[in-house]
Amino acid sequence: MKNSFAFLIIDAPKRKHSASAYFTMLLSACIIAFTLFFYAESAAETTDVYRTTEVSLTDNRNKFDTTLKNIEERIAALKKIDALNEAQQSELSSLIQAQDFMRKSIESVDRSMRYIRSAQIAPQQLKAFEQTLEAPLQDEELKPEDIDEQLPLEELESRFETIRKELSVSQKYRTETEQEITRRSERQPKLQEEQSLARKRIEELNQGAVTTPDQSGELLQETQSIAKTAELDYLNQLIQELELEDSYYNQQRELLRAQRHLAERKVLIAEKNNNIFEQVINKLRAEAAARVKEVADTASQAADTEHPLVRAIMEENKLLAAELEQITVDSTTLSEEKKSLNQLLASIQRNYDRVREKIAQTGLTNAIGLKLRNDRKQLPDISLHEKKIKLRNLEINRVQLRRIELEDRLLERVDLNEEVRRRMEEARLTLNEEETAKLLPVMHQALLKQKDDYLDELINAYDVYFEKKLYPLLEKEQKLITLARDYKDFIDTRILWIQSAPMIQLQDIERLGAAVAWLLDPESWITTVSLLSRDLDGNMLIILPLLFTIAALLFMQYYLREKLSN
Repeated sequence: MKNSFAFLIIDAPKRKHSASAYFTMLLSACIIAFTLFFYAESAAETTDVYRTTEVSLTDNRNKFDTTLKNIEERIAALKKIDALNEAQQSELSSLIQAQDFMRKSIESVDRSMRYIRSAQIAPQQLKAFEQTLEAPLQDEELKPEDIDEQLPLEELESRFETIRKELSVSQKYRTETEQEITRRSERQPKLQEEQSLARKRIEELNQGAVTTPDQSGELLQETQSIAKTAELDYLNQLIQELELEDSYYNQQRELLRAQRHLAERKVLIAEKNNNIFEQVINKLRAEAAARVKEVADTASQAADTEHPLVRAIMEENKLLAAELEQITVDSTTLSEEKKSLNQLLASIQRNYDRVREKIAQTGLTNAIGLKLRNDRKQLPDISLHEKKIKLRNLEINRVQLRRIELEDRLLERVDLNEEVRRRMEEARLTLNEEETAKLLPVMHQALLKQKDDYLDELINAYDVYFEKKLYPLLEKEQKLITLARDYKDFIDTRILWIQSAPMIQLQDIERLGAAVAWLLDPESWITTVSLLSRDLDGNMLIILPLLFTIAALLFMQYYLREKLSN
């Protein structure tokens, strides 16, 4: 009994701790259950509100359809009359006005229904976005070992084209998302203003502020009443639409934020996959070009004992192989330039979109002004990229001309026997039949190898260089210049309205006396002249031509004025 009592005393703290843990678990379960119940009730309540609004909008849509149909029938009946009197013309005008308002009301109902349906599926979309964003990036990224380099280069290039299209789609999705965010940021502040204007117009209509021509006839008064009612219906429907639009935008903020992150994620993954695949393709092309060059060098060395005509073909092959290797290296260089240009372009576009969004939300604050100034300093030098574009155009002309030359040479090798005969005639060889019979198949084989292994490969390399590297880079460069100019103009039109210095204060007025004294002090002018003369002595070769040019322009201006006056 004593031992049992001792056991209870020793075990009491443990039992107390266990009971506390059970109580904490029970409390947590109750909180979770209450939270789930609260959200379930809230979701059900929201669903009921959507359903009620949707039913109301459907009833309005049916009412507007019926009214529009009746109005259109009356308009059609009036238009069948050959000569309308003044009352009928006024009636027709009122009915056409009512028809226009009814159509606008129906369009407003359709837009409102789209807001409701989008709001209903927004939670599911947000959940799907969040699940995608939670997944590790590595699960969707390519790795170099995932690419089978043993596959034919043509098949790998076909897969690479698919990855390039995925990148383009991802970039387009990101651009559209940013544009939608900016559009909503600019649109939302206008909703309250449009609602106020609509309510003010309703008050004017209800108070009879809008006068109508004094016309007699119950039918005319009825049509004017129909037009007034149609306008009131439209304005009430417009207010409901604007309220739904405002509520929809507020609800969609979190969804748009997740969509923006998802768009960035998609572009990031697509860019990484594109870069990895492009590196593999460039490496395989470089290795293939190196093998071709090695074969050509070996064949050229082995041709020392061959006939001079055969050696000439081997030397041509060697030059073609060297050109193939060089164009492959140039393609790799352009790939790196395009990658850097894409990053710069994306950075400027992102800054541009975000600044427009912030200005729409908060206006031109000092913080925005500082960011605009900083962004303007970081904009690329447009003149530098314009020079690059000129060089790209020259390179395009060179590549296209070289491509035509290679095509002509390839056409010459369609009939190899004729090409062999032409070369032999140009060389003016005097060979007997045995020597001719021995030389012909060797030259034929050398030209065939030149056609299949060198000319074809070089033409394909130039096609890749021009279509996949050079021309897309030129387009990116032009797009960068356009975007940089647009952003610069955007900044210049807004940065002037932002305070760049503190306001003039009393201390500035006190310093004005010292400035005036300096201007009136002869020693200050003597010092200034001394500094200018010293600068002139040190930069004589720069300043004198400039002064001579200014003097020549002034003289030409005087001379032209005298000539025009005479």
